[in-house]
Amino acid sequence: MEHNTSFFDGIKAVQQSLKENFTYIDIGCSGGIDEIWRLFGDKLRAYCFDPNVKEIQRLNNSKNHNGIFYIDAFIEGTDKTIKGIPKNNPFERFSCTQTVNILKKKKADMESVEKTGLNLWGETELTKNHISIPGFLKEKKIKNVDFIKIDVDGNDYKILHSMSEMLKKHEVLGVGIEVNFFGEGTNEENSFHNVDRFMKQRGYTLFALSTRKYSLECLPGKYAITMPAQTEYGRIFQGDAVYLKDTNEEFESVEKILKLAMLFSMFDLPDCAVDLVLRYKKNLQKVCKLDFLIDVFTRQSLMLSKFDEKCSYKSYMNKFAQNDKMFYPQNCISKIIPRHHLIYRILSKLYRKLKRFVG
Repeated sequence: MEHNTSFFDGIKAVQQSLKENFTYIDIGCSGGIDEIWRLFGDKLRAYCFDPNVKEIQRLNNSKNHNGIFYIDAFIEGTDKTIKGIPKNNPFERFSCTQTVNILKKKKADMESVEKTGLNLWGETELTKNHISIPGFLKEKKIKNVDFIKIDVDGNDYKILHSMSEMLKKHEVLGVGIEVNFFGEGTNEENSFHNVDRFMKQRGYTLFALSTRKYSLECLPGKYAITMPAQTEYGRIFQGDAVYLKDTNEEFESVEKILKLAMLFSMFDLPDCAVDLVLRYKKNLQKVCKLDFLIDVFTRQSLMLSKFDEKCSYKSYMNKFAQNDKMFYPQNCISKIIPRHHLIYRILSKLYRKLKRFVG
């Protein structure tokens, strides 16, 4: 799942005020959960599913967190009318498919996790267990779920569709799901337009969307990662969509407010985190230091905008009210030399004189 931040202070700042566990469901967990979820510390309860038996065994043997549970199982969708990959899938025409065919000749030397990464499911030992997420939650008596990730290379929408009732029942704050940017336009296929409509109908807002490009075999592009998959150029094929509850939702639980603020920060949305905190200021001031929390999210904004300044939220907003030039693109010199540096000021003065002379 893409979009994860490199700024961890926001998550850590809120995590200190949490009293309840953060429940995370990972459907398609080959390779293990993203390390960022571990920032929830001992409050994390992660239930992770994958059909690759050996990979689940490996993950269980190597895990070092008592709140993470790896389970070998296929996750089922209950509605048989919902389809998997659309019929007009262009995957066979991509350069990565040809690379995979070449690598199949060397499959005997591959580890199970490598075969999974290449989608060589026929060469991997798969589980016989089939479960549904609503059924699993009922069996384990799990009443609260905070975030769900779905990435199974096929039945993503079918699995999501089976969670229609539980999203509200379990007060799910967000869903991250792999989406397809191709299809025939039907209401049953696993495509972005169906996922987007489904989530919006249930009160969720699209906050982040990535795209992955794939080159055709007739002119292969350079791979963007260390395995045959997306390339540096090509047609948009798939991506990751992140849906969250919006800040104008009515929340009764302080814990849910704090968790949503953490999710906003996790997906590089510090403005949404601040909006949420300010909206529920009266509720939150009893359990955390609001000024400190807002200043932390301000630091994230400064980092994302690549600002040289270090300032508090109050100072930051004052600069914006004064229409400070920091909020606009600067000349190329500032990309090389910090603006507070003497050399920067000298070069900037020369730049302005040269600009007036040329103009």
